[in-house]
Amino acid sequence: MRESIALMIQQFAAEKPQTAAVIVNDETCTYAQLASANRKAARWLQEKGIRPGDRIIVEADHILDYVYFWYGLQLLGATFVPVEKDTPSNRILEIAEELQTGYMVTLKAREDLTQAWSLADIMPEIMELSDEFEAQIPDPESLSEILFTTGTTGKSKGVMVSYANQVNIALAGIETTNIQPDNVWLIPTPMNHAAGLRKVHIAMAVGSTVSLLEGFKNFKQYFKTIDDHKVTSLYLPPSAIHLLLAIAPKNLEALAGQLRFIYSSSAAYPETDKEKMRKLLPNVYMYNCFGCSEVGVACTDEFCVSGGSQYAGSVGKPNSLSEIVILDEDFNEIKDSSPAKFGLIGIRSKSVTQGYWNEPEQTAKA
Repeated sequence: MRESIALMIQQFAAEKPQTAAVIVNDETCTYAQLASANRKAARWLQEKGIRPGDRIIVEADHILDYVYFWYGLQLLGATFVPVEKDTPSNRILEIAEELQTGYMVTLKAREDLTQAWSLADIMPEIMELSDEFEAQIPDPESLSEILFTTGTTGKSKGVMVSYANQVNIALAGIETTNIQPDNVWLIPTPMNHAAGLRKVHIAMAVGSTVSLLEGFKNFKQYFKTIDDHKVTSLYLPPSAIHLLLAIAPKNLEALAGQLRFIYSSSAAYPETDKEKMRKLLPNVYMYNCFGCSEVGVACTDEFCVSGGSQYAGSVGKPNSLSEIVILDEDFNEIKDSSPAKFGLIGIRSKSVTQGYWNEPEQTAKA
């Protein structure tokens, strides 16, 4: 069942049906409930004429209905294309045109996008269906996701993630964190970005629990969620950790006996913040992970329990699923690299995605 995360959910539903899979606010969804809802969503999509490989644009949110639809779509073998909550309708249409698809799902009905399905309207219909659905094993090279980059370094590009990529990226995350089935992971980041989506994939791949929370709008709610749901791990980018260290260091320190690990990515940790975190949470594993949407996590520096790398500014060590080399401008390997003789990072792994949608030149360059 390791051919897709959606199939793993079905397996865990059979093995441990009453284990909590996803928690949102006061709502808890067990693996049995999640798997059933996924089958219903897959059946509804199939009855609407959706076939494996079809591309479906979905407006993201931290709600159970979104998770039901997301993994239902992937249980069918279709391609999930998440977009940020409140993405303007004209931008959704641009993406639809680029992907040559007419399938769009918004959280609520929009007057300026009447051709889209409204998740709020269709989910009651979906949940009334029988959950009888025979899932097929997807082609490992078919697309599970197309993730659009933020465009901060140029034109937004659609990163093509195959089902094999998706599973391998999750396995790398499992190796990195040593996540256990009884873990509860709080994910407060946007659910259309690779960072948030992949943490959920990792948790589902070991049969553990995720708690979804929409950002840091309320610090009191954030720490209450950690307490109420008995959270054992956090996902926080360095900028969020810097903020918490400034505003709520005592709240962090109080979690010393509860947390197992804190996973951080998107940027390097400032050395001053590393030292503060070591003092506040000396027995909590702190993973500063390095990678990108195109390859997932490739290197990790665990800087608290193990003490971290002896090299200042190190990105840590590669996981066993990635091979990393340093290349010169002509893409020849530099075997004696040094601060004075540096180059480009080259990564070979099953996690490396297929490239950018309809961008052959950018794909070839990368």
